[in-house]
Order: sequence, then structure tokens, then C-alpha cells
Amino acid sequence: MFIVKYMYEDYDNDFCNFVVFNCAEAHTKFEQYGSAIKDATKAIEMDPKYSKGYYRRGAAYLAMGKFKEALKDFQHVLGLSK
Repeated sequence: MFIVKYMYEDYDNDFCNFVVFNCAEAHTKFEQYGSAIKDATKAIEMDPKYSKGYYRRGAAYLAMGKFKEALKDFQHVLGLSK
């Protein structure tokens, strides 16, 4: 996470978003859902139209049994894809 925090200030937004999103996916694979949610939320903050951020966060919420939050993110993905 140190590298990602350092990069927020030094690289363009698209690259940082890509890195943060991939960190969220990696955390999900290792069942570190809290960290996945944090990284996906950061990706969303950097680019609110980044549908993969909402999807990845929704998947982490779903895995944690937080169905209401997951549904909200999945519905947001559907809204962005229209």
C-alpha cells in the first residue's frame, strides 16, 4: 500500500486508478474484503464514472454479507453502463 499512497501524488489519475483497482481485486482474491472496499472506494473517488470500482466494491460487500451495500453498488454499475 505504501507504493500506491506514494503514487497518488506523482502519477496521472488514470494510472493510479488502474493500480488501486488492481489492488482491490488482489485483496478480494485473498479474502481481505475490508482492504478491497477501501481500495475500490479510493478508485471511485478518483473517477466516479469508473464502473469497475463499483463492481469490485460490490463484490467485496457481497462476500462480507453486506447485501444492501452490495446491491447499491451493483445498481450503480447498471446505471453507468446505460
